Amino acid sequence: MDPESQVLLTDKIRRWGRTILESKSLSSSDKTELQGCVRTQTAEASPGIPFRLGIPFRLVKLIHDCLKDEEDVCLYLHELLEGSDVYLPRYRPPARNPDLTARIEHLKAEQAERHHQNITKNVDVKQLKEDNDQQSIGKEVRSLTRQLMTVFNFALTVLGAFTAGYKAQEYMVYESSVQAQILSGVIFATIVFIADLYFIIKSEF
Repeated sequence: MDPESQVLLTDKIRRWGRTILESKSLSSSDKTELQGCVRTQTAEASPGIPFRLGIPFRLVKLIHDCLKDEEDVCLYLHELLEGSDVYLPRYRPPARNPDLTARIEHLKAEQAERHHQNITKNVDVKQLKEDNDQQSIGKEVRSLTRQLMTVFNFALTVLGAFTAGYKAQEYMVYESSVQAQILSGVIFATIVFIADLYFIIKSEF
């Protein structure tokens, strides 16, 4: 393991570390660092030394080396590390650069604008106007066709009524004159004309 790697600080490491601080003379830097590692949250801490959950493996090795000098202590390194693990501090992402944030927002706006243009690029205002004009002309043509069909049916119905009246007079009277047949046809045609005209006006208005 890399000496600068950190391991999880256990109660066993903390307890033996405090023992070493009380019984051994260490360099000022090692002593200060070891004090900052093995103290508890409730213990009095030296000013400027924060409480840590990790301890450098180098200090654990230092504790083990100091314990080897003790005659009444037989503790192997793996026993000292029992219950510990590699210490991985929580990742704290750095603060985002305001210029970078503004740049990202600007790029997002540009992307949204390009997406909008890609969606609407196939929409031609001129083509839409032509389509509307064609639809308007189509409606007028259909309306004119419907009116012409109405007039044609109206004329055909009146003509049919005149023919029916004309022939009815011929078949009903043994000796019928042309004048009587024409009069009968006109009467039938007039009745049908008035009836059709009524229904046409009613349907239109």
